[in-house]
Amino acid sequence: VTINGQKAFTLFDSGCTTEACSPDFARVAGIKVFPIQTAVTLQLGTAGSRSKINHGTIAKVEYDSTSCDEYLDIVNFDRFDAIIGRNSCVSMGSHWTSSSIQFVCAGSQPTRLPKRRNPLRLSAVTLTEGDIPRLREQWMEISKDIMSGVPETMPPLREVNHRIPLIDEVKVYNYHLPKCPDAMKEQLIEKINRYVRAGWWKAVQTNQAAPMLCIPK
Repeated sequence: VTINGQKAFTLFDSGCTTEACSPDFARVAGIKVFPIQTAVTLQLGTAGSRSKINHGTIAKVEYDSTSCDEYLDIVNFDRFDAIIGRNSCVSMGSHWTSSSIQFVCAGSQPTRLPKRRNPLRLSAVTLTEGDIPRLREQWMEISKDIMSGVPETMPPLREVNHRIPLIDEVKVYNYHLPKCPDAMKEQLIEKINRYVRAGWWKAVQTNQAAPMLCIPK
């Protein structure tokens, strides 16, 4: 689905009576939002226990060969950029087949929704301890992209790239200089060499450096 000219990772929900997109997607797509008069409480499929709909927008929604201007709520979704419900599908002339396997869009061939397959699904054959090495190797091969460590390369540029500008470039910070214990120096040197080799850090000369704490989201 394309919304305001940007491709959106969208959930089609036949039981949903509203259409919405996330605030992050609205910002990236350059969608102008406006406040709504009465906030609506929403408690399903959002980041956190509940959320409130405080803003909305009208954007051009395109799917396959159809397009229309739709009102979208701005909702802090957890996994999707947008959700298309029953109302928008009707306005685009789209519908689900009775088997719920095909999604039919007006003026186009039915889109067959892929079935989820579990690559690790085991057959009904009884397994023994002798099968453990084979299964372990199979699982490691399937999961190697997330178990092989971080590649020593710079990450690709995204649509939104973050930077931390200095407020005052000439300000001098006074603090206690931290020192690395002798027992940890070998690990520190190994880490420095790896980060410099990957291009994550650069060796420069400076008259001061403040420690920084990085907290994963």
